[in-house]
Amino acid sequence: MDYEKIDEGGLYDAQKAFVLKSISLVSFLVTLVFGINDLYWHDDKRLVSILFMTMFISFLVFYTTSKNSLSLQYRIHMMMFPLFFLMLYLSISGGIEKTGVLWIFVLPPVTLFLYGFRQGLAILTFYLFLVTLLYFAPVGSHVEIPYSFTFKIRLLIVFAISSALTAVYAYVTTLLLGKLHDTTQKLEHIAETDQLTKVLNRHGALYRIKACKEAKRPFSMLLIDVDHFKAINDKHGHLVGDEVLRNIATLIGSHLRKEDSIARWGGEEFLVLLPDTNKEEAFTVAEKIRHIIRDAVFDDRPEISLSISIGVAHSLEAEDLEALIRLADARLYRAKEEGRDRSEAELSLTQATTSSF
Repeated sequence: MDYEKIDEGGLYDAQKAFVLKSISLVSFLVTLVFGINDLYWHDDKRLVSILFMTMFISFLVFYTTSKNSLSLQYRIHMMMFPLFFLMLYLSISGGIEKTGVLWIFVLPPVTLFLYGFRQGLAILTFYLFLVTLLYFAPVGSHVEIPYSFTFKIRLLIVFAISSALTAVYAYVTTLLLGKLHDTTQKLEHIAETDQLTKVLNRHGALYRIKACKEAKRPFSMLLIDVDHFKAINDKHGHLVGDEVLRNIATLIGSHLRKEDSIARWGGEEFLVLLPDTNKEEAFTVAEKIRHIIRDAVFDDRPEISLSISIGVAHSLEAEDLEALIRLADARLYRAKEEGRDRSEAELSLTQATTSSF
């Protein structure tokens, strides 16, 4: 499991972008300072060129990350390519006073964080193989390495151990973050699910309604109340009443679209959210649901006959959510006043505001 799989919603991508932005800023400042220093006080033109190239690309990555103008993965590649090239050059040239090689220990944490466990470990392994090849293979014999044999061996061993330990830490962190993400999802599901009917609760419904409003997505809502539900509880008991509510929730949910939502609003009331549905279409859906419930025969309780009353409202009929819910509730109340087992969609917002319930 890699970091990228932890959160499909992009939470980890946002964290990774923040770290990439920080790394690019630090890289820009460090290479700027060392580039100017080497330009005036040392005579390694290749190092100066690589430093200024890294500085320029670091600034470019910082700028594009701030503007979010390129894909995250592309920005990571942009940042890491000159960084690896610089570290590779420092590994074989030694840099200033042979201390430049110490910078290679920045690579393991940065690489594993930005690329994830598997890909990061593969990149570090390739880097270690390449440096080893340049140090000891005949292909690198014409390159002057300013280190003793013992130093090179110890350097590679320490880098390998450092990479391995960082990889273990990254792997364990990945597992913990994955478990944390799974637990968070379960808790979020519990927090917005009605434990009796297993549909959304009021909190879950409000979250989806607000999401539609924030996305400026028009929607309709149906506020549904089971007629004479108290009589069912009194006659058959609360356990039967609970089973009736579960059956109603299942029956309504089975006749909705994928993008629609049903929630237990409270007691024997349900709310159905219908995104991208005008009031006339919503009224048709309400009538369909009403007839389905009225004609339903429950196998375990055939003697129980049910009906529902429904208030229909559309998001464009009210400026805020509170007023919209009040309008749907007023229309539900009107449906009950008019004899129950009916849908109501015509009560005005002014009438709903002045009505007492």
